[in-house]
Amino acid sequence: MNMVMSVGRSAPLDGLGHLQSRHGDWGALTARERDVATLIARGLTNRQIADALVLTEGTVANYVHRMLPKLGFGSRTQIAAWVASDAARRAYRPAEPAHLAGSVGPTAWAALPRVAR
Repeated sequence: MNMVMSVGRSAPLDGLGHLQSRHGDWGALTARERDVATLIARGLTNRQIADALVLTEGTVANYVHRMLPKLGFGSRTQIAAWVASDAARRAYRPAEPAHLAGSVGPTAWAALPRVAR
């Protein structure tokens, strides 16, 4: 079985090379796209997502742009509703960036809003 490591996580690859998640059915989304989708569902802006994941705002916009056709959606609102529609996806929490481990502190990550049903 193919395995791939992602910041603090390992998951098997499906036949198409996409990560399979123990945290709900995420379709063809990559681990980072799952992180972005989860934070969209929590109501964060691209700027806030970029800050949380230590990315640029443009990189987050690119992730959103790539996710929309993968999921067959046309808006961020549809991504948020899709994440909120599944208990396992709602419970998913992005991994803290490895290079910030401990420096941000658990309270910053715990402070991220939960996905509403």
